[in-house]
Amino acid sequence: MNWRYLVIDLFSGAGFASLGFRRAGFRVAAALEIDADRGDVYERNLRVRPMCQDAMSSEPREILSSAGLRPGSRFCLVGYPPCQPFSKLSDTTGGNTRDDPRSKFVQKFAELAAGMRPAAVVFENVPSIASGSGGAFLKKYLLSLDAAGYRTVHGVVDASSAGVPQSRKRVVAVSVRQKHLTKRGAGLLERFHRIGAAKPVTVREAVADLRRLRGG
Repeated sequence: MNWRYLVIDLFSGAGFASLGFRRAGFRVAAALEIDADRGDVYERNLRVRPMCQDAMSSEPREILSSAGLRPGSRFCLVGYPPCQPFSKLSDTTGGNTRDDPRSKFVQKFAELAAGMRPAAVVFENVPSIASGSGGAFLKKYLLSLDAAGYRTVHGVVDASSAGVPQSRKRVVAVSVRQKHLTKRGAGLLERFHRIGAAKPVTVREAVADLRRLRGG
């Protein structure tokens, strides 16, 4: 397959984000995941071995070197920092958010993006990062990307609008370096969170073509 784009996936987990980007025509140039077991699953899914290390101790050139790229190369950087400090389902929500060491990954991702200078950056987290004590982290992230020369649009996206048979809302921020932003691209960027399926997909519609399984 002739890949049109490259993507580097940080906090890659088992590779669900990378799989989506691959289906959209991207080649995974590199990935980073601290958990070795998740890295094993990622490798089985994507046939790419993630760097097994902590993002907090990682440097931009180190990650780029593993991908065979240089700062400013044309690639997309995606990152989904841990959401537990901001999640309503977590016991760290509220006053403890600022004290949770995992909340620092949001700004670390911004710093890595600024140092790597990709053409585009995609950030995702739970909706509550945009409110309450989590709002300060998102605001600082957006200001950092702006200072690094990116134009960013962010909003709440429901997975059901993308054909997923589940109402799953997330804050998604898409940033594009100003030097790469065309007039048409700017228009698409402004409308990204409004583009989706006209009608939600049901679970039956999503799995109807799968082979039936026998009990046991």
